[in-house]
Amino acid sequence: ILFSGQGGQAVVRQTVTVSGFAGDPFTLTYAMGGQNIPAGTLNGARLTFFDGGSQQKINCLANNTGSFNWQQQTCTVTAPTAYDSVLVEIGWVGADSGLMGIDSASLTR
Repeated sequence: ILFSGQGGQAVVRQTVTVSGFAGDPFTLTYAMGGQNIPAGTLNGARLTFFDGGSQQKINCLANNTGSFNWQQQTCTVTAPTAYDSVLVEIGWVGADSGLMGIDSASLTR
């Protein structure tokens, strides 16, 4: 997926239907590459754990700027609560120029 900086937010999302308990370990890995990403751009991932109507969010900021070849990003978290699904979001906010690519995302428990 290629994001082009035009201001605002650009995110790719996928919900994973999986259930478990507080304390379960998760690792999200993905590749990120960038070209001329402006300073101050927030980029990275967020995992949201859902349990019925409640939700708990965990941010895994990468905050890579400038130009760089593909780099593996790793986000290791512990489920903060029991859950019945996990929303994975990867993207950026605040880039008014530049390019950011995302590839090969994988969530493991």
